[in-house]
Amino acid sequence: MQVAKFTSFRKQLDQELHSLSSESKRRNSTIKHASDKSIDILKTIQNIEELVRHPDFVTPLVLACSSRNAKLTSIAMQCLQGLASVPSIPESRIPEVLDGFIEATQLAMEIQLKVLQIVPIFFKTYAKYIVGPQCKKLLQCCSSLLQLPNKAPVVFGTASATLQQLIDEVFERVSYEWAKNEDDESATATFEVMISNNETVKVGPYHYDANRLLNDLCSLVESSTSSSSSTSTQDKTDQLLDIKDIQTDYGLEILESVLKNSKKLFLTYPDLQFILRTKTVPLLLRYISSSKHFSTIFRSSRCIQLLIKKDYLSLLELELEVIISLLIHGISLESNISPWQRILSLEIFKELSQDFEMIRSLFITYDLFPDRKHIVNDLLQTSFKLIDSKDFTSFLGHSEIIQKVSSPLITSETTTVKTRYIDMLDKTNPPSVNLAYIISLVLSISNNFSEGLNNHVLTVCQAKGDDKNEASKEESELTSTKRLYEGLFESLFQLHKLLLYSSMLDSHIFHSLVRAFQKLAHAAGLLHLNDKLNVCLDLFSKSIVNNTLSGSPTDDMQTNIGPQSQSSRNSSKTSTPRKLQSATFSDKKSLHLRSFNSRNVSLFRALLSLSISIGSFFNTKSWQIVFLTWQWVSYFIYGPSADFMEAFYANDIPPAPTVSKSDLLSIETSIKKLFENTQSYSSDSFQILLESVMIEAKKSLSIPEEDSDSANGYHPLNQSNELSNCIYNKGFFITQIGELASFNFNRFITEYQNQDRMLWNSIMSFFIKLIANRNISSIPLRLYITRVFTDIIKNIANEVGNMDDQETRASKFSILEQLFTNSLMKTIESIQKLDVTKNEIYDGTIRTESEIIFQILSTLKEILNEFGDLLTQSWSTIFNIINAPFEWNIETALSSEGGNDKEDSSLVGGILQNYIDMIQVSYDVFKLISDDFLQSLPLGVIKYVVDTLVNYATQDKILNISFSSISQFWLVGDYLRLKDGDIVKFDDSKESKDRLAIFKGKLQDNQLTQIISSSASKGPEMYNGLWLYLLKSLIECTKDKRIEVKNGSIQTFFRIVDSHGSCFPTWDLIFIEVLNPFLKEKLWEADNEEISKFVDLTLKGLVDLYPSHFTSFLSSNSNDEWIAVLNLFDKLLKSKSSSVNYVTVINYQKLLKSMIKFPYLPEPIWKKCHEIWLGYNITYSDLASLTPEVGAKTEYDCVTELLIAFQDLYPLVDKYGKISEEFTEKSLGFFNSAARYPLLPEYSQDKTKLSGLQNQLLCCLHLFDRIENREIELLVIYQLTVFGTLCFDTREKIEKKLAHKLTDATNSRIPSFEAISYISTQYLSERLDFASNNSVPLDKDKQILRIVRNLSDVIQRKSFINLGKSENIPLWVISSRCFRKLVEKLLVSFKKASAPNYLQGEVLGIFIDVMSSYFVRESGKTDSLTESSDIEEYRACSTILLQNDVITLLDDERLKYLVESIWYGSFIYETDEYENALLARGETLFDVSQQLSNFDFNDMFGSTVQPPLMSKYNCSLVCLNDLIKFVMLPDPEFSKLRIVTIPFLVVRISLVLRRFICDEFLMCKAPIPKHRKIELTTFLNGLHKIMQFLLEENPEYGEEETLKELKVLYPLILKTIPVSHKVEGIQDDVLNLSLAFTKLMSK
Repeated sequence: MQVAKFTSFRKQLDQELHSLSSESKRRNSTIKHASDKSIDILKTIQNIEELVRHPDFVTPLVLACSSRNAKLTSIAMQCLQGLASVPSIPESRIPEVLDGFIEATQLAMEIQLKVLQIVPIFFKTYAKYIVGPQCKKLLQCCSSLLQLPNKAPVVFGTASATLQQLIDEVFERVSYEWAKNEDDESATATFEVMISNNETVKVGPYHYDANRLLNDLCSLVESSTSSSSSTSTQDKTDQLLDIKDIQTDYGLEILESVLKNSKKLFLTYPDLQFILRTKTVPLLLRYISSSKHFSTIFRSSRCIQLLIKKDYLSLLELELEVIISLLIHGISLESNISPWQRILSLEIFKELSQDFEMIRSLFITYDLFPDRKHIVNDLLQTSFKLIDSKDFTSFLGHSEIIQKVSSPLITSETTTVKTRYIDMLDKTNPPSVNLAYIISLVLSISNNFSEGLNNHVLTVCQAKGDDKNEASKEESELTSTKRLYEGLFESLFQLHKLLLYSSMLDSHIFHSLVRAFQKLAHAAGLLHLNDKLNVCLDLFSKSIVNNTLSGSPTDDMQTNIGPQSQSSRNSSKTSTPRKLQSATFSDKKSLHLRSFNSRNVSLFRALLSLSISIGSFFNTKSWQIVFLTWQWVSYFIYGPSADFMEAFYANDIPPAPTVSKSDLLSIETSIKKLFENTQSYSSDSFQILLESVMIEAKKSLSIPEEDSDSANGYHPLNQSNELSNCIYNKGFFITQIGELASFNFNRFITEYQNQDRMLWNSIMSFFIKLIANRNISSIPLRLYITRVFTDIIKNIANEVGNMDDQETRASKFSILEQLFTNSLMKTIESIQKLDVTKNEIYDGTIRTESEIIFQILSTLKEILNEFGDLLTQSWSTIFNIINAPFEWNIETALSSEGGNDKEDSSLVGGILQNYIDMIQVSYDVFKLISDDFLQSLPLGVIKYVVDTLVNYATQDKILNISFSSISQFWLVGDYLRLKDGDIVKFDDSKESKDRLAIFKGKLQDNQLTQIISSSASKGPEMYNGLWLYLLKSLIECTKDKRIEVKNGSIQTFFRIVDSHGSCFPTWDLIFIEVLNPFLKEKLWEADNEEISKFVDLTLKGLVDLYPSHFTSFLSSNSNDEWIAVLNLFDKLLKSKSSSVNYVTVINYQKLLKSMIKFPYLPEPIWKKCHEIWLGYNITYSDLASLTPEVGAKTEYDCVTELLIAFQDLYPLVDKYGKISEEFTEKSLGFFNSAARYPLLPEYSQDKTKLSGLQNQLLCCLHLFDRIENREIELLVIYQLTVFGTLCFDTREKIEKKLAHKLTDATNSRIPSFEAISYISTQYLSERLDFASNNSVPLDKDKQILRIVRNLSDVIQRKSFINLGKSENIPLWVISSRCFRKLVEKLLVSFKKASAPNYLQGEVLGIFIDVMSSYFVRESGKTDSLTESSDIEEYRACSTILLQNDVITLLDDERLKYLVESIWYGSFIYETDEYENALLARGETLFDVSQQLSNFDFNDMFGSTVQPPLMSKYNCSLVCLNDLIKFVMLPDPEFSKLRIVTIPFLVVRISLVLRRFICDEFLMCKAPIPKHRKIELTTFLNGLHKIMQFLLEENPEYGEEETLKELKVLYPLILKTIPVSHKVEGIQDDVLNLSLAFTKLMSK
């Protein structure tokens, strides 16, 4: 790779040197000789590095650059460009090369740019050797181009950029490793530089260059402000950079680049630091303070920004104090600088504020000392005074409340500049000043301060030391941080507050301000500075709740409430006009306006966020601020509480504020998180929180109602400007106590936590006193307090119940049980101690307290649900409580006190409703016991449990109780199942059998109830009796009129049977006692659709039950059991409801599937199954509703499922060998009716695929595939042919019958029968293929003829049905093939057995009709589609017909009909008028032939116009050949066929010859048409063959009739001879025929 690179390099140099030599030949011989020498040198070197040993190599290049000749210089530049990138020039020649570069800069612009391109590369390669004067020359290559007159912009720009790059690299070179190597002579420290006014140090040449260059830059900048003679304090010979005429701004730009890119050097080397202090900083301060030019100040500011870093603070402590103070003064109102300068200063401070470590360092360095300038505070206070000035205050839109305007002035758009002022590198003049941008800078500074302060505090507070030294250090750091916070807080707070109440901020800016303010408060909390924290919280709170301006309510609403958005509870007020609202508020008792805008939301979220993050540090005051604010916000968002609403009309409620769903969700999420965080509080912190809320709860409940009568409602702030409680939702704090208790449940159930246990007691005591306090006049409020109280208990119980560890769960409950039982008991006792008088009844107090007790009962129920299994001593009390509603005769108690007016009646009704509710609760508790504790009850109680369940199930007051109680039967059954192992059962012992007999006797005497109620009943009797009683009771529930109850009862019945059947008594007892009465009920006679679900459930259960438990047929009773259930199926299938029929059929299918598996089935049972199937009457009942409901079952569905059922019935009957002809015929009769179903389901079609019903029909027929019975096979074949004809007449009949009922939409539902016709015929073909030749019973002549006629009908209709697939064979072709197969089998049968003559004749006649149909012409299009198949089928049939033993079966009439059909089919052209008249006039064909033979061609001429060509041309040719073929058949069996055929053939040949002779006399030399020629040739060839056979004296051809017919053609043959030459190839045939006829005539 290196070799290739060198080769390319050398080649390029060689080319350039030759060019230089050639170009300098006439101009400069010195350059010429030097170039030649360099060329020679180039030839000797082997690598690039060898060039260093040849100093003369660059001589021509240096000479060329010094020649001032553009061409020579340009060539030299190309060479130098290559040499600049590799170390190939000796150190001694580098000065000359640099001089050459300088000389080249005096030439054309292209060369100047080339120099600027090469110089940076050259310096990178030879930086080690370019020091001192050489470095000066290098920089001069660029600086000289900055001084040229009329310099091009591109040259100036490139020179500026290159110079800046070179200067950066000079500084960068100081850090190179070889520049620091003191062993290298080039890096030896031999130059002295100053590090202070009195000290110097020695540095190396590279470092010295950087020192000189920094001095030059400062001198360069200084030179612009004084004359060239007095500017420089530095000897020009000591300068590296030529400072003449270099602009100040450009010098500052270079200085900025150096400060930016060489920061490490300034922090490392004291000499550079000394220059910074003594020259750079004073220079920048002078420019900032005195210059009036934007670009100069802008560049100076950028340089200063680079110096205000933490790294420089220790180096430039005094200088930075001056710089920052100057910048702070620049933003103050007292300064006289331009506004854009103020912006530059603010941008610098914004950048500074993002580095809080720098801020902190500044504060520690300056602000902590009283004798020093407090820079950080000065910055904040100056910023505050700036935006608090008149101009800015009006622009900010300062307001007394937090409000939002529709068009804010200070937005993200107005405060955003495309480019910061301090980044406007291409601007020479200052841009326009935007006040919004200034405000945004101040806002960003303050926000950054707060965020940085918070982050620092957070870091300090999170640090934890492991030893004492670290802990002491952290304590010191914490103290320092507190001083920092306290030092900055006041200024930041004032600044944030001022901006917070500015209405012209847009939402985004406002939210950023709130976040910063929040972080300021957060830091106070972390540092436990509660006074400062509360100041922030108080400001947040007041800014949230004090959200309406003083003045009229109407003005207030228009100002602060956006588009009106009413909640559902206030929907009645939305129609009230705005003006009318004003009048309403002024005349009536008003509520405080519910103003709550998005900014209030933001502040409230910030308040909640602070509570979440630092709530554990809050004191009582902090929590009171938070919760009082929250109470008012709850009113603003959700409106007044229900208890408050009792005293006000709905239209007195102010409209709800517009709060987005996302804001509302965010608030609710934050509140939830706050509660979750309280779980981690210490006991002391939680106690502070809880006591604070309780104090405020008591205050809220004690507020008198009249306090809300002020004109503008009850205001959030009192006269002392302190936050007050909200009267509009007094129960707010009750809710929060409940939430706090629920979230902190673990505190109360932890062992040995006495302080937390005292907290529980204080909470419960607080609630119990409130619940029993009748001084709380609001009924909803008392009930709400009770609900919160019970919710606390339930929530804590649920939390314990959700514990996974059972041991923990039990131990926690042992603590909780004492807590909640005592609390509930004390609550009830507190209510019981209250007096009950008539006044309490009628003022609603009793009703309220009854609802309180109801809530307590509900709570008890829920606790039992979780912990009932852990209770040990409370069952008696619990059952007393459960039975209390039934023992309390509420109607009697109220009748003595009830009034007659409506108000009294309503009150009594309300109390009665409470009574119903108590019954509901009692049932719930009973259900709970039955679900969870039933297994512990004694066996003797179960009868009452069942009776209770029946009562609940059949009561009609509360439907849900009926549903639920039915499901409880399952639990009782499960209970009995579990008791099965504990009960001594009936066995085979004599004693046991006697007891069983007694038991059965009692059952027959209907003593079941006495058995299970008697205490004398022993185990087996009681156990079996309970099972029977349970099942019978469930069946009784099915008599309920409510269909839901019926369904639930029967479902439960069969579930119990399915799951617990192994525990039941004997099934004969169950049938007698339970099932048989049930199957004979009258409820099965209903025809309504609603009962279908019940029927389905019942039949499903029976279908599962019978095959499992009634499969023993040893006794006659077994048959009775099955006949009973089959009778039910039979009865249901006669229903008028399609739904009932459908579910019956479905279950009938399942029953058949089960029965087929039985090893034995009595004949009456399976016969009954077939009778049920055949007994179904297809009524087409769904035609009355042509658009059934979605999902509704129709008669079509029923028939389809019956067909599916047949597929299970058939193998059942076949299993017992009973597939008889009668069975088949009846079944096929049903199939036939089903196939003609007149409507398809919606959205289905049967053109290309079978409908569901049709598919099942064919599946049923496939069941008969392997039947060996010929009669059955014939029935199936007949049925298939019937299906094959459905697509023709059946659809037309349906349309005719239903035309008046159908709409356009439903007309498409009429089946086309195409698919079933096609697939049935295909299936028929398959059956015929596999059927034996003797499978046709000839005694079934009528069926045979129907089959043949059906197939013949399909063939002659020429149907193209092919299921929509072009590759499929059309229906008529398949039918034709089936027809042939069947005829072949019939002919075989005819030969083997004597068949009736008429049957034989009819079959052959139909066969001849079919053969004749192949030549019938329909239309051109149809004929073209059928022609090939017609020929194929005809030939196949002809093969059958022309068998010796078949042709003899045909009589003359049928033979003549066949030959005549073939004769008609042989015509290729239509006959003309003469031919038609001739054929009509002739009595016999011989007469026609005679007339054609004697035709006078002189009197009648032909025509030059060809007659129309007929369709089926190929068929015509087949017919032509077959006419000839029939005449030539040699066997004697074909004599009749020959005799019948010869007249037709002679007439056909005569017609052809006559037309040929007539036309050809006129056509002259015109060619004969192709088809005419083929026709003529075919006949002449055929006639010639016939004549040859006759001349060969074949006796079988010598019939007199044949000879007579043929002789008629002789005259026509003779007349053909003159024109035969016009047709190629027939002249010889005609002459030979003439000779043949002569010989024949002579014989």
